[in-house]
Amino acid sequence: MAVPPKKQTGTLKRGGSRTFSGTGAQLIDVQQAGQFGVVVDLDCSRCNGPVMLTEPGRIDHWADQPGPVRGQYVTSIEKDDTHPRLIVSAQGRWRVTVKDWSTSPVRKGKVAGTGSKVFILDSKAKSLTYDFTPAGAGDMFSVRARGDVGQEMRIFGTDEASKGAKIDKIHLPAMMIIHTRGSWSVTPG
Repeated sequence: MAVPPKKQTGTLKRGGSRTFSGTGAQLIDVQQAGQFGVVVDLDCSRCNGPVMLTEPGRIDHWADQPGPVRGQYVTSIEKDDTHPRLIVSAQGRWRVTVKDWSTSPVRKGKVAGTGSKVFILDSKAKSLTYDFTPAGAGDMFSVRARGDVGQEMRIFGTDEASKGAKIDKIHLPAMMIIHTRGSWSVTPG
């Protein structure tokens, strides 16, 4: 997608958040004050027609589906990536909130949801199980789990319905980055 000419700008500080809103297609140009992961929260719950949330040059868009859409996504987790540029395109009014990912909610035990979410799973367990029900054809369940500093990011998921799928040797607590349109649950232990 070409970068839209209409643009909003803002600065995101560590521990903070910033909200942008609009209609149609716009570029959101964010300057970070420091290096930290950024959660992008899209609320297009009143949108109809096609909705897209992406970054310039990104091939796999975070959201690219008919509205309404509500989801959370992550950017700026690589070193020296402190300038997120987001493209929002929708029929209807949308709101995008960007925030320091360290302010994500902390969850314990079983966590369930629908759609893309970001949260910290607080547990000392070394494994977890997950269930997934796709929202429709082509839906997938993709999880990136980032544990303590120095730990590799664990990536897992499926493209079909699953019940009780087990993941061993996971480093918890971890930042859980879940990408899907479907319903899911994750349970430590």
